[in-house]
This record gives sequence, structure tokens and C-alpha cells, in this order.
Amino acid sequence: MIYLRIKENTPQAKAVIDLLKTMDFVEFVSTKTAKELTLEAITEAKSGKITKSKNVKEMFKKLNS
Repeated sequence: MIYLRIKENTPQAKAVIDLLKTMDFVEFVSTKTAKELTLEAITEAKSGKITKSKNVKEMFKKLNS
């Protein structure tokens, strides 16, 4: 498995991304930065979209169900 980080600010980079999207063996995992993902998680937590557990065992039980 190979991970690439492509800066999308040039026409050449956008062309490469468009080409990769046409290939069935290429999977785009996330286009968000770590900062964006963190801010999104904070917003969800503040809005109440969290799962509370008493301990780790209970947390994994909830996650696996």
C-alpha cells in the first residue's frame, strides 16, 4: 500500500487526482486535513453526538454492536 499527499493547488495536481479517481484500484481515504478532522470531531462532541461509557470494556461492547 502506498500513501500519497498531493497538494491540489496546481492544474497538474488536479489532473493527476482526476486520473486517479478513474482507476478502480485506487481508494481515496480522506481529503480532509488532520486539523479539519479534529475541528469536526470537536463540533460533533459539543453538539452531543458522543457515546458515553463507564469503562473501556463497555465502550468496546457498544462499538462492536
